[in-house]
Amino acid sequence: MTGFTGLTRLTGLSVFFDRTKRKLSAVQGISRLLALLLTAVAVLSAASLTPFILRYRDRAVSSGCNIAAESATRRIRESAVLKTGGLTPEEALAAANEVIQDFDRLCPTGGDYYLIPTEDGSYEAVCALHSPDLKLRTRLCAGKAMEQLQHELKIRNQIGEAPPEQVTATVNGSTLEILRVTEELTLRSGTASRDDLSGTVARYMAKNGKLVYFCYADENHAAIWRDGDGWSGDSF
Repeated sequence: MTGFTGLTRLTGLSVFFDRTKRKLSAVQGISRLLALLLTAVAVLSAASLTPFILRYRDRAVSSGCNIAAESATRRIRESAVLKTGGLTPEEALAAANEVIQDFDRLCPTGGDYYLIPTEDGSYEAVCALHSPDLKLRTRLCAGKAMEQLQHELKIRNQIGEAPPEQVTATVNGSTLEILRVTEELTLRSGTASRDDLSGTVARYMAKNGKLVYFCYADENHAAIWRDGDGWSGDSF
């Protein structure tokens, strides 16, 4: 009887341990499932919130950039009031640097800054990346890209080389590929009428090593330059 009783007790303990093990496994399975569900919820929440966070960050950067530009503009105007006859570009830049200290690095995300002459003989500091005036942004970016293109064409012409098929310019800290064309294109907001193009696009045409046509278009507006006629397009 003693042996039978001992066996019964061992069997009972075995059953107890088996049940306990199954319960623990079930609990662990539920825990894993909950962990997976929580992870999935966290991932989905992060994915849905990321655009809002990035948008808020971009707005904050843009706001800070424009506030710095307004501070520089106020300082420039104060200097203009003290000097009769208006300021030279060098004097305006010196006045802006009194507030900003480094005008060329004013924009926190690498936007190009410009001093725009005003009717009162002063200058306005403008960021080509964050200015609320979208047409002005396009105009400034187009002008900077074309300046770099003309510089490259001048160097090529001096050494007797033909205009390149492609010129790389830097606008707002990003590279822009300016492609050579043999006929004028009609670009509107980054899309050509005959080519499936999008985003920021720049094209140029040269004759005898000289720039005769330049077209720049971004997501907002387009700007076209022709030799003898100057700038046109929906941003000019």
